[in-house]
Amino acid sequence: MTTGNPSSDVTHEHPVTDPPKQCTCFETLHSGQHARRDESRPLLGCDHPDCPYRYLQRDTFTSEAFKIQVKNVHRYTGFKQLKKLLDTLNVKYRKVKLLKDVTFITLSSLEDRDAAVNILNGHVWRGQTLEAKVAAGRADPLLEKKHRAFDEPKGIDAKRLRTCEEIFEGIDPTDLLRDTVTPLWRLPYDPDQITEKRSALLTTLAIMRSRLVGCNSRIEFSLSDSDSVERDSSNNACVCPLLDTIRSPIIANYRNKSELTIGRDLDGHAKGLLKLASFVIHSLHFTAEGPVIGFRFSKYRDGVTSVGSFHGCTILPRATMDMLDHLQKFLDSYISTCPMSEPTMDPPLDTLNPITNRGHWRQVVSRESRNGDRLLLVDIHPQNLSKNEIQRVSERLTRWFTDCDKPKVTSLFLATRTR
Repeated sequence: MTTGNPSSDVTHEHPVTDPPKQCTCFETLHSGQHARRDESRPLLGCDHPDCPYRYLQRDTFTSEAFKIQVKNVHRYTGFKQLKKLLDTLNVKYRKVKLLKDVTFITLSSLEDRDAAVNILNGHVWRGQTLEAKVAAGRADPLLEKKHRAFDEPKGIDAKRLRTCEEIFEGIDPTDLLRDTVTPLWRLPYDPDQITEKRSALLTTLAIMRSRLVGCNSRIEFSLSDSDSVERDSSNNACVCPLLDTIRSPIIANYRNKSELTIGRDLDGHAKGLLKLASFVIHSLHFTAEGPVIGFRFSKYRDGVTSVGSFHGCTILPRATMDMLDHLQKFLDSYISTCPMSEPTMDPPLDTLNPITNRGHWRQVVSRESRNGDRLLLVDIHPQNLSKNEIQRVSERLTRWFTDCDKPKVTSLFLATRTR
């Protein structure tokens, strides 16, 4: 069994003894009271548990923490040209995102960020004067929704919340999970699903043609004649012909690779979903049981962080489901047999909370080949675990799968990552 090495830059989060009674970071930023462009400003975020910018204060790297935006870049600038400029000016960047009207550059520290602003702001390149300023990190989408719900209970977000409740009302959790994982499951495979997927492909090919012609109008003469290719639902010509769809002989239990989340299960069925749909106004904390291996009910920004069991979906092969069931039993037994008081025992591990970034169990990757070989990767956040503690978890996981006859796992991994 292979154990991933925990990142060397992981440091402990210091416990907060007296958090502020109310977070004002979101209001401060959007009211214009934060530092101006030419001023060095600290990272947003406070110790309040509901602060949308608290994640920027963590010791783990995030591309939102030290970010600047650059405007007035020449419209025909390529990615390599921009990176060459940054290297020439000795800008210590980590990531570059080149967009049409603005460029975002991520750096490693506050000092590197301020230095990059001083270097790039006012620099003349390709006949244009660059404008650089500090870019505020994005707010946590879930916590931002909560702040907006409090500030504007009768505004746009309140309407979205009511719509969310209407969607959740009367829907079985299993059906909701299948709507997220396999959105077309309600349609017959042939012909409805095939027709739907072909329509989506035609739309993509039409967008490709439009973008190619937008970049170079003369290239249209080299493309397929617009009268000879198919058109999408809006009657836009595709960039090339689309061949007929080859029907799959297997329409269930077909997915040989899956990424699943280790999270908290819902407490109840439709009632629990209604409770979660309106949690933005009431609370971020809800009754749950876990850890559970499965798929998320929705995206993080939609406000539901719970997962549903993979048994609700029909996409995984039977052998993969048996392997995941055995791993689920391992998680259940680990939680019930790991006392927190005895340091000689295996370290207690909990499910990773996506809001606070505390906890350990994060994700599972499974893969199965046609020859019957199976791979299982368990992903955890190391937090403050030592190498010896991670090794004990690795050894216990290894024993769990080697001491049983079925299911047989060819490759077993325990990976650690901080983000």
